[in-house]
Amino acid sequence: MESDNLLYRIRNLGKLTRSEAKIANYLEKNYPLTAFETIVSISEKADVGKATVGRFIKKLGYDGFLGFMSSVRRDVVTRLETPIEQYLQKKDTVTSADTDFFRQHISFAIENFNETYARLDKKQFDAAAEILAKCPGKLYITGAATSQALANYFYLLVCYLREDAKFIDCNISTLAHRLADVSSEDVLFAITHYRFSAVTENIVHWFKQKGCKVILLSDREVNPVADIVDIQMVTRSDTPLMFNSRCATFLLLETLISAMTPLLDPQVFNRFQSFDIFFKKLSVFSSTIPPDKPE
Repeated sequence: MESDNLLYRIRNLGKLTRSEAKIANYLEKNYPLTAFETIVSISEKADVGKATVGRFIKKLGYDGFLGFMSSVRRDVVTRLETPIEQYLQKKDTVTSADTDFFRQHISFAIENFNETYARLDKKQFDAAAEILAKCPGKLYITGAATSQALANYFYLLVCYLREDAKFIDCNISTLAHRLADVSSEDVLFAITHYRFSAVTENIVHWFKQKGCKVILLSDREVNPVADIVDIQMVTRSDTPLMFNSRCATFLLLETLISAMTPLLDPQVFNRFQSFDIFFKKLSVFSSTIPPDKPE
């Protein structure tokens, strides 16, 4: 599926001329403020001619500069609002009481999955799975708000696969206790969604100061720590109404677990056995299985 996202289009152009690279670098560095530029300002700030900017916009697949600006501004508006602003912008699309909300959300989820897959760099994904599975130090996992629930889910599954996994719950009163012993051999896996937790941002900076590798999962290419992390994976989070979707993030997390599992065989089998012993000893799961209903 071809994405309308400017950064996606730039990163899939292939080899660029020197002038095109100047424009691409300027647009990426200044996104989303790009939405308020003119062809003259872009040409001046990128130090290229106006005609070169126009040709580059066409190469990106836009129907001229006006089409480019309209698309970028639409993308910024739909991606950078608060939940209530998003609801007010989109509620008029629901025109009747019998709207099929489930169909709407499924349709958006499929688009999110497709765009996430189109954006994903397979080499970077494989590298992320390798680092998460085999880093010699501890694997720290964090996220805030809705990202915290996703991070905790990922942490619980990682515990089946490898030892030394640590969950950081973003409670600032206990962060010092959790992060005091971070070493350069440790790895941070951080999940953040717009509007980007300042706590998560500070945690990322702390790990980079300690010389650690940081892998980031976000729903925006442009975010407060994109320029300092080692690997960034981006999922799409568009939704019909108020709250952004986390379906694509959830899917990518499960895919990471699938990719990590064979890298840690046979220890995974041994850890599962250990977990099962504790589960049975503590009666964690119900031992009663409801009988099948007769046909």
